[in-house]
Amino acid sequence: MVHIVNGHSTKGALSKTNIQGTVVVWNEVLSEGKTTRTFDSEFWSLRKQQLTSFFDLEDQDYQKQTKNEIDKIDQIPAHTPLTLWYEYDYFCQINLIGLLAFFHQKGLENPMQLICVGFTRTEGTYQTLGSIRPEDYPKLLSSATPMDVSWLKAAHAIWEAYNAPQKHSMMDAIRKSKAYFPYFHGAFLSHLKRYPSANNLTEIEYFILAAAKQKPSLHQLFIQIFEAFHMLGLGDSQYFQYIQNLGSLLNLEDKTNIRLTKSGEKVLSGTEPFTSRTDYYYGNTSTKLNKKSASNLFGFEG
Repeated sequence: MVHIVNGHSTKGALSKTNIQGTVVVWNEVLSEGKTTRTFDSEFWSLRKQQLTSFFDLEDQDYQKQTKNEIDKIDQIPAHTPLTLWYEYDYFCQINLIGLLAFFHQKGLENPMQLICVGFTRTEGTYQTLGSIRPEDYPKLLSSATPMDVSWLKAAHAIWEAYNAPQKHSMMDAIRKSKAYFPYFHGAFLSHLKRYPSANNLTEIEYFILAAAKQKPSLHQLFIQIFEAFHMLGLGDSQYFQYIQNLGSLLNLEDKTNIRLTKSGEKVLSGTEPFTSRTDYYYGNTSTKLNKKSASNLFGFEG
């Protein structure tokens, strides 16, 4: 058995259980930067450039942390059973779609099963693998959902539409795959909040500026962001990029007292537009598009 997990924290939790098998991390961040349809050498070269730039990594760091792990997945012997460990948020969902599209391209026929934690009706809240005790992981494993080639085809259809020049088939692919990926629709709607809307601010940026009016510490601000945008599931470094990109709108000198500058107050109130946005890509879609245009492009109502 090979367990392919969503991150190193899940790998660490599995190490505290008696669950048998090899654990490998699909350590990609497909929620950031440019992607293409085909998982070839050009794709991985592009991803190295994107992630080393975004996370300020050296090439060897990307090779060690990401590509070496993916090579392990690529070399899994035929017929070895696989268990995939994922969550409901966009960070996990787009990585899961990418992983399964990668398997589809390889023509993988290994027996597979999926653990995807999310909304719990009993508690009325969303669970993450990190919120579940390692001693309860065997219970998760016993209730894993069997997968067949139809899952790979459904993921491939979404991945193709996401990376296509014309994305009109994206919404149709998401609808058709709802039985396989029930969280993807809501997660993708959260992703669309990363495109600018009112006053050229994304909803995340507006939230950060509004929260800064209360002069929180950086730690408090992160907690608020995580709670407000839990469907995105981004990490500290990703959200910190949003904070840094607001530049002169925030005073970050005292990490215990984040404050709006005069310019920040004007942008938040709408009396001045946010003009410091740099062009950035998710997949092959530029953030030059506003949220309404991006939503329409993918077949969603803006």
